Amino acid sequence: MSTSQREKKKNTILVIEDEQVIREMIKIALQRNYNIIEASSCKEAIDLLKIESIDLVLVDYMLPDGRGFKVVQEVQNGDNRIPVIFMTAYGTESVAIQALRTGVVDYIKKPINLPYLRQRVHEILSGKDRTDPSFEEEIPSKEEFLIDGITMYIEENYMEPLSLEKLSSMMYMSKSRFCCLFKKRQGCGFSQYLNMVRIRNATELLKRSDLSITEIAHSVGYRRLEHFERVFKSIHGVTPGEFRRKLSKKD
Repeated sequence: MSTSQREKKKNTILVIEDEQVIREMIKIALQRNYNIIEASSCKEAIDLLKIESIDLVLVDYMLPDGRGFKVVQEVQNGDNRIPVIFMTAYGTESVAIQALRTGVVDYIKKPINLPYLRQRVHEILSGKDRTDPSFEEEIPSKEEFLIDGITMYIEENYMEPLSLEKLSSMMYMSKSRFCCLFKKRQGCGFSQYLNMVRIRNATELLKRSDLSITEIAHSVGYRRLEHFERVFKSIHGVTPGEFRRKLSKKD
């Protein structure tokens, strides 16, 4: 099956949010399992709804050219089977009631709990009931929301070249600001976290695959074998080769 054929099997989500960095974090959280189309205004979103096949709409309450209810109305005028999730920093009960009365399937407060968003999108598109209604209560600050998005990006792209410059620019932050916020949220620095993710995945490959140690090093993002072995030993206390030999003896 070709890549394009696989992509067609994914549901498509229209994300309507005027802040680019917030769109980027939402995209990071969802793009592994869904095709993401972005819009930054009501007009842009309405134009896309007319030409794209959309399975779910995620729309912000306040947009530069009006409220998200304009998009909800367009959805209902066209194909009211498309579920809509409302996002808003306006946490008043009246906004929530108005959103639910217009037919949206859920109402999520900002800053968004990204794991919760993933859960709700999956449940809505698969037709399942909500499994953990208390999950939404942990609402992060905007800075925590951004770091959560970057953390998801690291978890899913650890095998690629990742730099402090690249990730901080994705968040429109200075490197020093990014480092400070990342350490505060995750309890360790960016490089340490990236190494832990890579070594965790390398450990699973050592346990479950017949790949050579060099192949494993490259597959988890290390370009130099000696660097991989040094980091692996600092975490496990043994080299990858010694780790694998110990596993063989146990077997």
